Amino acid sequence: MSREPFLRKSGPMFVPKGGTEQQQGWAFFHPCWKEGCEATAPFGIGVSLLKNKPGTWSCRAHLNELETLLRQNASRENVETPDANQPDDPIDLLV
Repeated sequence: MSREPFLRKSGPMFVPKGGTEQQQGWAFFHPCWKEGCEATAPFGIGVSLLKNKPGTWSCRAHLNELETLLRQNASRENVETPDANQPDDPIDLLV
């Protein structure tokens, strides 16, 4: 199973206004980033659906691990290319 967020058919069947045939709506499904985890992932980091950025999603059990990895990656980037305009919080780098 892919760890990338995706759209899937979900929910009850309905007849759209002015239509005659039943359809099923679409839902944005976002699994936990951690391979093998099947838990619901309600915590999104770097998500901007209006900008077509699905971000990274995590369940509660793996949220701290994800934040630690993002901070480590951000501090490596800061050492390689220091920039005074970068935000202090590495999670802001994903937005």
